[in-house]
Amino acid sequence: MDKNENIKKSLVKVSFEHSSYEPIYYNDKFNIEVGDKVYVDGKFEDKIGTVIEVNYNFKIKVSEYKKVIAVADTSVKGLFSQHDFYMTTFDPNVLPPEKAKLWFNSPLKENDEIISSSDGKSFELNKMKESFDEWSTLRGISYYKFKNVLYFHFENNHIYAIVEGSKNYEIEFDYRDGVVSNLMCSCFCTGNCKHEYAVLLMLQDMLKLIENHSMDLCPPKNITAIKTDILFNYTIMHKKEGITICL
Repeated sequence: MDKNENIKKSLVKVSFEHSSYEPIYYNDKFNIEVGDKVYVDGKFEDKIGTVIEVNYNFKIKVSEYKKVIAVADTSVKGLFSQHDFYMTTFDPNVLPPEKAKLWFNSPLKENDEIISSSDGKSFELNKMKESFDEWSTLRGISYYKFKNVLYFHFENNHIYAIVEGSKNYEIEFDYRDGVVSNLMCSCFCTGNCKHEYAVLLMLQDMLKLIENHSMDLCPPKNITAIKTDILFNYTIMHKKEGITICL
């Protein structure tokens, strides 16, 4: 059976942050509800929008409409605890990177190609200043203090994070026995950057949280953190269920 047979075609009105314009898009790929977070083509293709109206009764000329191209999965089930301006969970399956990515960045286009490379260098986390220039260090501290780290995921000695800058940047690296390796950022900087430094400060904070975790005799090895306002906006504020908050 064609997977699109159960799709209900619709016209959806979408609102975008910082815009009073609420355009209407044609949808023939997803079953969409009010409150869903979506990406579209056209003028707002790199921005995530919120569906505010769905219409199933229509007759249109398809060529005159832009389309919905992706829907972010905002269904989250798990236990979170409050830590500073973040909600944290020790279950890596609650909000993994493959789900969180669409919360912050638009999906890849068909002709997009992602290439990554690492110089293989490594350094000790407690000596990370030696691997950054002064400007990147100071800016990284500022990014961390002002909570520009939007999402942080530490699982199986690998870290994936998203940092807000002129756009949302992806940072990835490995961490084992106090040593950072394969550090890379999706920004245009050469060498180590402020976004990476902010995430390393976040890692230090998360390691302390893991170490101080007193619910189990054996401390957890994984942790995910997301800014509280983002989690609430994407889930609780839009009737998504399954989250338990432990304060």
